[in-house]
Amino acid sequence: MIVHADAAPPVVVRPVVPGDLDALDALMSSLDDQSRYRRWFTGAADVHRAAAWAAHPERQDAVGLVATTPDGRLVGHAALIPMDDARAESASRWPPPRVTRGSPGGC
Repeated sequence: MIVHADAAPPVVVRPVVPGDLDALDALMSSLDDQSRYRRWFTGAADVHRAAAWAAHPERQDAVGLVATTPDGRLVGHAALIPMDDARAESASRWPPPRVTRGSPGGC
């Protein structure tokens, strides 16, 4: 799926694959302290461990999506993690200067 946003280049949204590990690690490492705190509730999150988890969402029955530029550069990540049969937690990660920052939430 190609997504267009105002004043931003289009991105391609696709499922995460294990080969995204290095790009996910780089993306998560690029988050500023405030974004890390909002996502993981600590400024000292192990982003390498988080990237390893994100590269294999199927291990937790989760769904992972990445956003890439048309040339393949990874610019965003989102995950849906089931809580029970009716609810899931969502999380997304976008490096600055994106307006949307890592923020968990239930849905």
